[in-house]
Amino acid sequence: MPGLRPDAGRVRVLSLPAMPHSATDVRRRVAAGQPIGHLVPAPVAGYIADHHLYQANQAPT
Repeated sequence: MPGLRPDAGRVRVLSLPAMPHSATDVRRRVAAGQPIGHLVPAPVAGYIADHHLYQANQAPT
């Protein structure tokens, strides 16, 4: 990749499909109680649910 120094460490460039939804949209949907399973991988949705992330009634930490 242009601009990377040879001594900058290990970098792995991956080709991934573009995601049509933003993280902001995912957080908004969680806060509104809407499903996100079709937007993120199951482990991500599970982690968000298990840790009660982005919920509208979440107290700031």
